[in-house]
Amino acid sequence: MKKSVIKAFCAAALLTAIVSVSGCSSAETGSAAYSDPETSSVQSEETNEASEIPKSEGSVSTITLSDEQTEKLTNGIDCFSSKFFKGSRKTVKQDRKDNVIVSPLSAYTALAMLSNGAKGVTDSEIRTILSVDNASDEQIPEREELNAYIKGYMDNLDNDDAVLSMANSFWLMKRDDIHLNENYPKTIDEYYHAEMFNEPVSENTVKKINEWVADKTHQMIPSILTSDSLTEDTVSILLNAVAFEGSWMEPYEESDVSDGTFTNIDGSSSKADFMNSTEGRYISDDFSTGFIKSYVPSEEYGYFFMAILPNEDVGIDEYIDEKLSYDTFEKLYNSSVSGDVHASLPKFSFDTYVNLNQTLSDMGMHSAFSAGNADFSEMAVSDKGNICVDKVVQKAHVEVDEKGTRAAAVTAITTEDNAIAAEPEVYEVILDRPFIFAIYDYRNNIPVFIGTVENLDKLSQEN
Repeated sequence: MKKSVIKAFCAAALLTAIVSVSGCSSAETGSAAYSDPETSSVQSEETNEASEIPKSEGSVSTITLSDEQTEKLTNGIDCFSSKFFKGSRKTVKQDRKDNVIVSPLSAYTALAMLSNGAKGVTDSEIRTILSVDNASDEQIPEREELNAYIKGYMDNLDNDDAVLSMANSFWLMKRDDIHLNENYPKTIDEYYHAEMFNEPVSENTVKKINEWVADKTHQMIPSILTSDSLTEDTVSILLNAVAFEGSWMEPYEESDVSDGTFTNIDGSSSKADFMNSTEGRYISDDFSTGFIKSYVPSEEYGYFFMAILPNEDVGIDEYIDEKLSYDTFEKLYNSSVSGDVHASLPKFSFDTYVNLNQTLSDMGMHSAFSAGNADFSEMAVSDKGNICVDKVVQKAHVEVDEKGTRAAAVTAITTEDNAIAAEPEVYEVILDRPFIFAIYDYRNNIPVFIGTVENLDKLSQEN
């Protein structure tokens, strides 16, 4: 049974969700310049101090989630995570890159915040993709449920997890023709603890936003915007950042690292440094084997690294496309067994940058991208025309080495006008061919990061 306590996003450092809002033209998608940016170095005569939006007086009402509501939301996150990972990987492979790291929970939180600015069909479609497949009306989370869930998650995160931090911000562009719905900043302040800023469309604002990104991701993601990302149509930028730096409960010693060979997805071979250890939890199903490795401080705090190695006669493509379901990670964890697992894990570090428009559209989020059909009047209205989503992208980074895991992700949404065996078995899992990994929050049975390592020769090319 899923746990009802909403706790911290686990693992890695991630900045999730830039939601940028701009006035729409008649085109389905605009031309806001979100690329795979390096650190921005723009100059401006403007002050470097960000101007805050005054917070509205009063507070919004909060609801207390029942166990049934919490389980519904957790099932929705699991289902979203599986579809989001598969769709993102498909797009990355189309870009001729092999290795993938994404944060479904980061995107989920960004979309939940976005839904507070949406209305009608636009809002319904966003909330529907955050639920289980073929959801009935009762299974689709209400906006108040989503808000209460994330608020509870963040509040417990602040109390319990010094290694994990989350931050949100809302950047409204200074334009006379934009009229902010005052309930929107009040809601995201109350539920998402969002910082709010009022800035002009300028290179200096790009610099401020990138500095915020770098700070909230512990410098793992130095920037998300390029100097020309903001245009005269930009209405707002909505940011969510999560940072995690997890140390292994049992770090690797120098003597634990040895040379080895990794067989890439194309059949070629790569030399790699393999970290060797004996782990205590073995996972398997009919199509894969793997192991679980815990992070500090201890298992009771709820984060671990899960490695899944598809069987040689299955392969990683078949496993992900046909065998991986929304509850695969939970089932693997719940059926894990105690035993000595002789494990070898290659050291790796890489970045992923993916445009998510097609992924989210395939999942059912259609009207948000349409200039004629989107309705974001709960966020703001523009005298110039309708507001719609122009582009959704995520940039993510991961490092796995002897000490632990560091990771980061930025999602940008731009819109326009314990069983114990008496005699433990001994297992072996050598990750010397393409494998899947996840950073898993087992208090809530949620994968917060999912990735693949498929070609070690391409790691440096994808940084």
